Amino acid sequence: MSPSHRRSWQEEKRSRSRGLHRAFSTQPGASRAGETPPVFQRRATSRLTLISSGLLVVVLATVTAFAWIGGNSGPAGSSLDGPAIFQTRGCVGCHSIQGVTDAASIGPDLTGLGERAGDRVDGLDPSEYVIQSVRSPQAFIVPGYSAFMPTIELSDDELEVLVDFLLEDR
Repeated sequence: MSPSHRRSWQEEKRSRSRGLHRAFSTQPGASRAGETPPVFQRRATSRLTLISSGLLVVVLATVTAFAWIGGNSGPAGSSLDGPAIFQTRGCVGCHSIQGVTDAASIGPDLTGLGERAGDRVDGLDPSEYVIQSVRSPQAFIVPGYSAFMPTIELSDDELEVLVDFLLEDR
């Protein structure tokens, strides 16, 4: 290859790479250099959604782990207490009850549950509704909430005490 031919080939290569660089240095949709186009802004929003979904999974896994640990670490024959079951089994991680817990917002507020539990599912009285909600949480999803509640293993005695506690007038 002659030196002049080599030079023209190299110059052509450089000009092509400059053209490619210019083509990719301004992003599609950007009106000015350095401005983020709407396509990439949406991608950032979806990343935020992905991150918040990941955090929700971590919270639910932690609540489930605490519920499992709480359910398997109590001494045999210990006295049953509704608020203690509610707190040690992980319910407080997602639900709130006025005067008992406050900051949870993933699941429905359970204050006054006794007043509305009988109206949730046709054919179930308030006690049956709460039992179904604990034993088969995906059977009925309260409107406005997602199906995130894990199944919590409770003995029949624990469940009876928890149901009585949840249905108390508040």
